[in-house]
Amino acid sequence: PGDTHRKDIFTNTSNIDLLPTLLHLSGQPVPAWCEGLLLPALGGVEEAGRSIYCLDAKKTPSQAPVEKGSLALLKDDLKLVNYFGYEKYQGYELYDLENDPQELENLYPTHPASQQLQAELDAKLEQVNQPYLRTR
Repeated sequence: PGDTHRKDIFTNTSNIDLLPTLLHLSGQPVPAWCEGLLLPALGGVEEAGRSIYCLDAKKTPSQAPVEKGSLALLKDDLKLVNYFGYEKYQGYELYDLENDPQELENLYPTHPASQQLQAELDAKLEQVNQPYLRTR
C-alpha cells in the first residue's frame, strides 16, 4: 500500500497466490486453510523449485475422477503436459520455457528430468482423483 512503483515477478506463481497476497496487502490475516503463497515483491519470497499445476478438464463432472483432460506441471523453467483420455492424442510433452517460450520443441523423449516430472505429475493426478475413486 502506498507504493506506486511497478513490480515485475518472474518466478512461477498461481492464481491461488492472489488471495493471501491481497489479504496481506490489506492488513488482514491469511487463514491457515489458504493454500497460496504471498507473491514475491509483495510480501513473499521467490521459491525455487515450486510446483505449479494447471488442469483443463471441461467435460469432467465436478464430483467425478478426471479421466480426460490435460494436466500441466510448471517447475522452474520446465513445463510438462500430460494429455490423457483423448481418442486421437495422448502422451506427455516437455518444454524449456526459458529457451523455447513458443513450446516448439518437445524435450520429453530425451530430457533427463522427464521421468521425475512425470512421476510428480502422475502422483498429483492420482491424489486429485483419490476421493472420487473411493466412492465407486
